[in-house]
Amino acid sequence: GSLYWQLNDCWPVASWSSIDYFGKWKALHYKAKKSFRNFLVSYKNNEESVNVFVVSDSISNTNAQLNVRLIDFEGNELKQWNENVTITANSSESHLELMKNDFLNDTISNKVLLYAELVSNKKVLSENIMYFVPNKEQALTKPKITYSILENENQFTVELETDRLAKNVFLSTNSTHNFSDNYFDMLPNSKKNISIKKGQSEDLESFKNSLKIITLVDSYNK
Repeated sequence: GSLYWQLNDCWPVASWSSIDYFGKWKALHYKAKKSFRNFLVSYKNNEESVNVFVVSDSISNTNAQLNVRLIDFEGNELKQWNENVTITANSSESHLELMKNDFLNDTISNKVLLYAELVSNKKVLSENIMYFVPNKEQALTKPKITYSILENENQFTVELETDRLAKNVFLSTNSTHNFSDNYFDMLPNSKKNISIKKGQSEDLESFKNSLKIITLVDSYNK
């Protein structure tokens, strides 16, 4: 196994922990949870190419399809690569090498992303996004995020939809519970459902009133 420092805080403070004093998960903890999946699609960004790797913690070989798309932040698909692959058990292997001069130049590098997904038996085993410039240099525009809230006896489900890239979507409420996912990116024209347990005496109206949704662009573009 592996350990990381540090898991939680023993008093209210700003620190590098992944869980705060009140038990709320920070972005790190959601990322750490995902790192324990059996499969991981990852990238190696070289000077002239991008290698797409698949890491497997499975104890058996797996047949799958690796799909990679070049998408701009508005949702236009510019290029696509598809490869049938055999994922070797307990391995980390490059399965695609994409030459940058075939799809990338300085005029679009801050407006596009690579999205890769590993699919087997119609199930997405892993997915990942790669950007070509740091967040501060990305040509982000404010997305239009719409949502609806469903309720059952034990939880609320928030159904999200965005018209363009939504970078680092963050949901917050007055609830003491944690969302099933948070601090995530949403591709243009995509939907995502996340859930959260109901708190004691919490009803739909109070949950709606306390729910806030922001993205990275909201932190500097009011």
